Amino acid sequence: MDSLNAGCIRLFRVAGITVLLHWTWFLVAWWEMQQRVKNYGSLTWNLLEYLTLFGIVLMHEFGHALACRQVGGKAERIVLWPLGGVAFVNPPPRPGALLWSIAAGPLVNVVLVPVTFGALLVVPHLCPPDFLAPAETLCSRLMLINLWLLVLNLLPVYPLDGGQILYAMLWFVLGRARGLQVASVVGVIGAAAAFLLALNQHETWWIVLSIFVGWQALSGWKQARTLVWLEPAVDHLTRAMGFMRQGAAAEAITACDKALELIPEGQRARANVYFVRGLSHARLGHYAAAEADLLQSLRGDPKNTAAMNSLAWLWATCPDPRYRHAEQAVQYATDACQATGWNEPSYLATLAAALAEAGHFDMAIARQQKALEDAEYQRQHGQQANERIRLYQAGKPYREAAVG
Repeated sequence: MDSLNAGCIRLFRVAGITVLLHWTWFLVAWWEMQQRVKNYGSLTWNLLEYLTLFGIVLMHEFGHALACRQVGGKAERIVLWPLGGVAFVNPPPRPGALLWSIAAGPLVNVVLVPVTFGALLVVPHLCPPDFLAPAETLCSRLMLINLWLLVLNLLPVYPLDGGQILYAMLWFVLGRARGLQVASVVGVIGAAAAFLLALNQHETWWIVLSIFVGWQALSGWKQARTLVWLEPAVDHLTRAMGFMRQGAAAEAITACDKALELIPEGQRARANVYFVRGLSHARLGHYAAAEADLLQSLRGDPKNTAAMNSLAWLWATCPDPRYRHAEQAVQYATDACQATGWNEPSYLATLAAALAEAGHFDMAIARQQKALEDAEYQRQHGQQANERIRLYQAGKPYREAAVG
């Protein structure tokens, strides 16, 4: 849904949430005003109803966003467009967090049921006689609109709120991937049924809405298919990283191999696994395998600065001269530093080692000293960094200790 951001106008920002309005909203609003002439005798009342409708939609979307934040998720944007609103929420990957983030939207409409009904009861006592008839019409229509939005959103059709609530509940029972598969299938069926009904009734907006819902349901199905292999692959990769932290490089390689067996060729996720496996091979002294894996990681993700940096470190400091390539090390280390704005001290230290391997010792000293200006880097790596500086001052490059 991020494509909805294109062509948006920023309205305001509140509670850290930016509200945007898509330009097509104005076209549809103009068309709607022409269709609503019969509802009131004045354009003002028609416009007031339309704006209040989107006010209800906006409150609904804020319900999603604020609930998502409450459970530790991220929610920074709401987009209003002709078919309603979209809150860009990213709750933590837990079924309960998703359930609350989605259910909070319809709950806003539930709260508005007595509010809109109360307004209908109060208007005759507060409104001047000249405005009583249109005011009562407005209140009654808003009460019905709010009820209609509540019912529509609770339909168990993914990606409507009801469909996402169904997905969250299935997640508890079937797991994330299988739950999304079932919910998206229900969504496709529901969208197809709505499309056929709208086509039979010649309801243009229902046709458009059903096509949009069906498209999103199909996207959910594709995402679910990815999750089927991604979730167990991530579990293996997580274990591999744990083994790395424990110094168990051989076990890390085995876990990476299992992850790669699950991830289809061409998937970007493979790049992360090759990266971890490459680091594990380097720790065991398998330099050819380490070089091959790190290069493979960069082929899958050319912007992976960690892989650039690790390759540069291998080529600059490897105890086996067959895998030292000074010029390539300088280039890759420079690219990693540029990509991170020259603000990553460990990358500066790698560039220093590469420059020393290339014989540029004064530049190596300057880069290593620059890295030491970072207080955290100084605390963790200050002693080793200063030892390398003394090597560079003596006109010697740094070498990793041989393994095995």
